[in-house]
Amino acid sequence: MQTSTEVNVQQKRLSTFRRLAQIKLVTRLPILIFAGSLGIACAGQNQNDIDDARNDRDRDVQSEETGSTDESSEALAPGDPGAVRQIASTNEVPWGLAFLPDGSALIAGRNTYNVIRVAPNGQTAVVGRIPNGGPRGSEGGALGVALSPNFATDHWVYFFHTAPNDNRIVRIKYENGQLVASSHSVVLTGIARASIHNAGRLRFGPRDNMLYAGTGDANNRPNSQNVNSKNGKILRLTPEGGIPADNPFPNSYTWAYGLRDPQGLAFDSQGRLWVSEFGQDTWDELNLIQKGGNYGWPTCEGRCSTSGFINPVQQWRTSEASPSGLAIVKDVLYLASLRGQRLWVMTINGNTTTAPRAFFQGTYGRLRTVEPAPGGGLWLTTSNNDGRGSGAAAQILDVALQ
Repeated sequence: MQTSTEVNVQQKRLSTFRRLAQIKLVTRLPILIFAGSLGIACAGQNQNDIDDARNDRDRDVQSEETGSTDESSEALAPGDPGAVRQIASTNEVPWGLAFLPDGSALIAGRNTYNVIRVAPNGQTAVVGRIPNGGPRGSEGGALGVALSPNFATDHWVYFFHTAPNDNRIVRIKYENGQLVASSHSVVLTGIARASIHNAGRLRFGPRDNMLYAGTGDANNRPNSQNVNSKNGKILRLTPEGGIPADNPFPNSYTWAYGLRDPQGLAFDSQGRLWVSEFGQDTWDELNLIQKGGNYGWPTCEGRCSTSGFINPVQQWRTSEASPSGLAIVKDVLYLASLRGQRLWVMTINGNTTTAPRAFFQGTYGRLRTVEPAPGGGLWLTTSNNDGRGSGAAAQILDVALQ
């Protein structure tokens, strides 16, 4: 039998041995990681571990290039997304969304041209259909929705949609819980349509009451640099469809140009317009729009040094974003990402923003539209049933803000 002294000696030796083993493991770990990043498989090493190291390295490189944070693990700050509640789900593909005075929302179903009213308690009802819709099965369809600045008295709801021969903006009155089909009126025609790059977001300016529309290049790149084309632009028009006298180019709806597929529009507290830009293969963009500004497409994708072009405020790899909707609440920007499957959040700071931070990465899949809600939070729609996702029904989510 061992004495207590002998036991204590052995325990001390064992403790010392364990500490030495830990030191050896720590000193060898960087070498193993370095070998894994070079694709050197050691005997008995799991190939998945090497692939994970590569993925971590790639994410680090992308974060350095974009200046963004891939995941938000920090403590929540004012304006950060918090609790999420599902309001409703639908087999429609929700695109545009605009809130009515009673707190419910009108949502455009991209593929059916149905207009759906969604109440905060989750009740849904089809309240009408946009007439003269184009063919289904593309990125076109029933897209943007905006209420007239004078909706309380004129009851006009504006829609951007694909028609058989073009994209156009129309307006229809909403009265007694229904769209009034006989009031349908065409506001603007002749926006070229295509199977891709139709854009479609609508916003009324908070200070000038003019209607702003984002239009895609209709898969024809020269459109974007032609100020007389209605494509690849931010268009600005009167509520009746006229050309405002103070537009930057004579007899032109063009407010800004050199854009590829600007699917998100939002105004900040200073009345400035911010736009999310769906890139080609390399960079997605967030742009601060200037009157008459040229944003470089198709010469530039992302930041470039070409004279005469305005660089984006932020840019992301297309795998990280592929942005659609854009919202601003108290000068915090929220950018919904389709392929990136996350909500990017950043605070406006002068003519730039803080570093973007990602929320909900992969949690809800493809995120299409984000809008400020009457209660101070956000409504966020998913787009997993748009032909490029999992096929799951679309969700309409209520997101609380800190």
